[in-house]
Amino acid sequence: MFATALDRNWRAISSPRGFVLFIAGFITLVLVLRYALFPGASSDDAEMLVLAQSFEGLYKPGQPPLLNWILATVFAAVGPSLGVLVLVKALIVLATYLFLYGSARILLADPRRAALAAASPLLIYLVAWDGLFNYSHTVSMTAVASATLWAMLRLRRRGGLAEYLLLGLLLGLGVQTKYNFAIFAAGLLAAGFADGVLRQRLAKPGSLLSVLAASLLAAPHFLWLFVNREAVTQAFDAAFRDTGDSSWLGGVLSGLGALGDGVIGFLLPLPIILIALFPQVLRPVRGVESERRWADRFLLIHMAVMLAMLIGSVLFGGVSHFRNHYFFVFIVFPLWFFARLELVAVKEIACKRYAAVLSICALGIALGVVGKFFAEPHGCKRCYLHIPYPEVAAQIREAGFSHGTVIMRGQFVQIGGNLWIEFPEARIITQKFRYSYVPPLRRGDGQCLFVWTEKVPPDDVQNLKTYARVEHGVVVPADAPVREASAPFRMAPDRIYRLFYILLPEGSGTCR
Repeated sequence: MFATALDRNWRAISSPRGFVLFIAGFITLVLVLRYALFPGASSDDAEMLVLAQSFEGLYKPGQPPLLNWILATVFAAVGPSLGVLVLVKALIVLATYLFLYGSARILLADPRRAALAAASPLLIYLVAWDGLFNYSHTVSMTAVASATLWAMLRLRRRGGLAEYLLLGLLLGLGVQTKYNFAIFAAGLLAAGFADGVLRQRLAKPGSLLSVLAASLLAAPHFLWLFVNREAVTQAFDAAFRDTGDSSWLGGVLSGLGALGDGVIGFLLPLPIILIALFPQVLRPVRGVESERRWADRFLLIHMAVMLAMLIGSVLFGGVSHFRNHYFFVFIVFPLWFFARLELVAVKEIACKRYAAVLSICALGIALGVVGKFFAEPHGCKRCYLHIPYPEVAAQIREAGFSHGTVIMRGQFVQIGGNLWIEFPEARIITQKFRYSYVPPLRRGDGQCLFVWTEKVPPDDVQNLKTYARVEHGVVVPADAPVREASAPFRMAPDRIYRLFYILLPEGSGTCR
């Protein structure tokens, strides 16, 4: 009976139709549960909401604008909504898996193993969990990176003008998703020039079409970066460089340690599971003709060049720390593992067991979402997804606020994004983006609303008023009452979430 179940599961998810249904079903189930159970947007998603209020050349230094443009377009058409945001993210994540599958079908001889390789990110925690709940720009970068890999492999197989154009368009889009895409693209091009077939393709005049398409798409953004290079440099230094007085050697050791932790931390627990089920992949490969090894070599060079560039950034660029999600460029790891697995003898039962692990993991993630809903509110510190924004917003609405401008402290961007969902006619201003993004005034007859949480000390509230006066000409009367809107967490009624606010019904300055 167990063997029959293994076989059925293996045959179900390893077919082309079965793979699509499996991945689409998993993403749909998890995100429907996320939307149905949790009233709030995560910090990353809320920031996307705040920055999608209008179309701008760039929204914040150090972060490309492509996803912001997509969301601004969607919200301009249908209005801000958590459900729409979740749907957009679901389509982006689904595209990632589908492009990985398309790449694996070209790289691997066995289409069933291609399905296993493409579904393997389910066993990468940062992709399977955080990719659905937290990350935004990183998720879009991963989707475009997967598409770019697929386009490069199509170019190897066909070499028509359409393939050159597609590759160029994706390269141009990729650098506008997240800047670490440049590392992925450089590694991919290096692997292409190291491959005999692709080297011939890339040396043909058709490559000029790729260069032209990529340049036309990316040039406006890079022009903006050049004009605002000081702000971009400051953002880069803050993100990657240690501002302390450590020596060069100390910075290098710190950077290399962070790099190693980041790469390993990104991939876990996938490598452990793969090696446990397929230990033969560690054996030396001998007696295999060169043509059968092209996929293994192609992906290995791709990853090696990316790793070398990251090491170079530590040695010569002063980079001393990384965050785990910077390493989503190594999403190609499972494709390389299965490409190498094709060079050694593997019993089918091992593939069936791995397919079962994938299915169990997908179910476990869905159950984890339900568990998060019931258990997390009792002990979480930030609790962004659980905050009862609809109930709190209803009280602010009853107090008289309907539209206008909302001004808040910079560290509470997640409040602003969630309030925009509740008050779509308002504009949200946060001190966090005071130098890079202030959305335009929507209408001249609006109200002015100051919002902060109980965690904000009185001095910071006064600073908020000073900022509003200096930047937006707002005068807050001394007798303006401070009001409270509060509501219990849905699954922890003993925990009360409180927002404090000042409402100026007639508006003031440009806060209206």
